[in-house]
Amino acid sequence: MAGLEGVNVKRVASTAFHGLAVSNLGVVYSFGDGKSGRLGHGDEEGLMVPQPVAALQGERVSAIAAGGEHSLVVTTHGQVFSFGSGSFGQLGHGDLQQQLTPHLVAALAGVRVLAVQAGALHSLALSDHGAVFSWGLGAQGQLGHDEAGEPEPSKRRRKAPTGAVSRLPSPPSERPRKLTATPTAIQNLPERGRVTAIAAGGFHSLAMTDRGAVYSFGHGMHGQLGHGDTSDQPTPRQIDGLPERGRVVAVAAGAHHSLAVSDRGAIYSFGYGGHGQLGHGDRADQLLPQPVAALEAVRIKAAAGGADHSLALDNFGVLYSFGLDEPPPPRRAQPTPRIVEEVRVVRVADACDSFAAGSFARLAVASGGATFSWGTIKAPDDHDSYPAPVPPRATRSRSIGSRSSPAVLQR
Repeated sequence: MAGLEGVNVKRVASTAFHGLAVSNLGVVYSFGDGKSGRLGHGDEEGLMVPQPVAALQGERVSAIAAGGEHSLVVTTHGQVFSFGSGSFGQLGHGDLQQQLTPHLVAALAGVRVLAVQAGALHSLALSDHGAVFSWGLGAQGQLGHDEAGEPEPSKRRRKAPTGAVSRLPSPPSERPRKLTATPTAIQNLPERGRVTAIAAGGFHSLAMTDRGAVYSFGHGMHGQLGHGDTSDQPTPRQIDGLPERGRVVAVAAGAHHSLAVSDRGAIYSFGYGGHGQLGHGDRADQLLPQPVAALEAVRIKAAAGGADHSLALDNFGVLYSFGLDEPPPPRRAQPTPRIVEEVRVVRVADACDSFAAGSFARLAVASGGATFSWGTIKAPDDHDSYPAPVPPRATRSRSIGSRSSPAVLQR
């Protein structure tokens, strides 16, 4: 399938229903289901072939993020654009309207943003001074503002967006569903150390400082906050004892689990483990960060969390996968990390945003800019799916068992 031939891709992002890619020239491509305008092309049509987002022509994009039903991009000038569903304020425009094309987040004017992250219904942004801004749904504390936001303006209960991850938490009936529709700086982050990385899970958030400390906040039902309990955390709280040795240099968040990588190459996981996405050889939840023993012999440099699985990249560019296997069905739990053999022939680019776990589709960028994809982008009615984009001349890896194998998008 045509779309990315000759494109030197640098960064990718994906969810269950759509994907984004940005080239070395800062051009953004989108594909998948277009519900609510999350592809940014001015309509809600789906795309099986990645297409450049025309509304961003003239902007050089440096970072991207894909949420449940919305998308975020950052330009080299530090401006943030958002598009897709805004029904919970996750676009940051001060209202609950959807946007079919990218719109500048005006509330961040004067702030130079370096990175963005998108959860199921909330968004995060990191500035060049280490400030973290959050907006969207905050009922579980994922915005980090304690009593954040105003009660939802409509008393009618909203249907969860199609692109949201499974097992949506249900806030207690006595607590109003709160949201913040405008980016707001998180005031409860540590005074010592500067935040250098952020991660957004389904309904929880992580922040990492230049001292290697990790703070978590939001939904904690499965232990994904790493504090030894299942309580929600309304403000950032440091995760004690992470890591056992050294300091944390990278963090990632899945739907209901979290990952952290130390400067010694160890990877830690915690939270929901029902599909083996923690990599400990079982399906148990972990309330505290635990090192993934099966990867102790290699040096991990980056990680990515999906809805029900995880990816880890070592210093040789070898990619590992654990958790729920990719389509087609039957999907099987893989609780122990295994090498993604089909992309072992290339070196995956050494960056946290050079591969994306998504939910059903997984993306990886080789060090030379070629993009590999495998699995599917699910259609909203769950009856059809968009195959991960493959150009007509692409060479496919051999099929192993019932899994769909990665196909390289030829450059």
